[in-house]
Amino acid sequence: METQNAMSGIIELSYKERSELERVLKSCIKSKVYQRAQAWLLLDEGEAVEQVAELLRVSHQTLYNGMDRFEQRRELKPSERLADAARSGRPVTAQGIIDLLMDELIDTDPRDYGFNSTVWTAELIQRYLAEEYGHDKRLVITSMR
Repeated sequence: METQNAMSGIIELSYKERSELERVLKSCIKSKVYQRAQAWLLLDEGEAVEQVAELLRVSHQTLYNGMDRFEQRRELKPSERLADAARSGRPVTAQGIIDLLMDELIDTDPRDYGFNSTVWTAELIQRYLAEEYGHDKRLVITSMR
């Protein structure tokens, strides 16, 4: 624990910065694959499910569900087994990114992102996504219809 205490304070994040980083972790599709790979490696090394769940900020049930899916897909390569399975429903737009970002963003306060508004409008969402992620506004408009 001495190492951890010595390392705490090496970086200090504001609430806004921390919230944004946590949203990024939860919303990035590729980070989910990375997180699953990390979980399976840690579990294979003998770490307890509860420890891994806490470290990765997921529930232990999420890990158990993921392990079941991973085992059920043995016919695939390990990297393919980590990916989400195909799902029915509305297809994602703009390479599957904008809908996920909008879902995460809509429940937040625009003031946390430097906007002078307490609610998200279509224009604010478009502006934020275009500025932050470089998405073409036409893609955002199409996905919002």
